[in-house]
Amino acid sequence: MVTGCQYSWFDHKRMCNKFPTKGTPNRYDSFFKKWMRPSRAPKTRNALPASTPVHELKNLGPVSAGRLRELGCRTRADLEALGAVMAYKILKHHHPGDVSLNLLYALHGALTDTHWTSIPPEVKARLKAEAAAPMTIGPG
Repeated sequence: MVTGCQYSWFDHKRMCNKFPTKGTPNRYDSFFKKWMRPSRAPKTRNALPASTPVHELKNLGPVSAGRLRELGCRTRADLEALGAVMAYKILKHHHPGDVSLNLLYALHGALTDTHWTSIPPEVKARLKAEAAAPMTIGPG
């Protein structure tokens, strides 16, 4: 079956006459009418609550979540307060050889509830520029 097509496995089987629809409707017809409309918008996930632990956020595995907990980021609210770029800079300082830009994108994706590979290139460029900017501490 072709990927990226609007047809599902059920559509494929129906078109191959595995589920014939001669005369009377069968039990799959209501499924097609309800769910296989081409104009149906893709489902979006609801925003996660602020109390969600970091190990349950999208894009963050056990190692990344453990490193965030070392910083004191235990929930989504803690990560939002620190920010994706600042969390990345601190982790990069503490683990210079182990942290890449993919973690920056993963942190941003965890806050926006999107997969890190789905982040648009212009947002990635902005995040990369913010991460490359020097940190200023105190008034100045």
